[in-house]
Amino acid sequence: MQNSDSAFFDVVVMGGGVMGSSVAYHLLRQSPGLSVAVIEPDPAYEFASTPRASGGCRVQFTCPENIADRVETAEEGIL
Repeated sequence: MQNSDSAFFDVVVMGGGVMGSSVAYHLLRQSPGLSVAVIEPDPAYEFASTPRASGGCRVQFTCPENIADRVETAEEGIL
């Protein structure tokens, strides 16, 4: 990786989380000759949005029967 203010790339991907990494991967798989830079301010991905956004289940239905069904499904590990 070049560490220069004057580096040039064919494609610059902003964010190296799941979506950014996937975009970079598939671009290079489709066109191996491209020069692709992934700009991610957190090199450890500790504070990135991807690991912080997953791992939850939200209840989005207002009917009590539907809420109970979704909670039971989540508790059984089906979701």
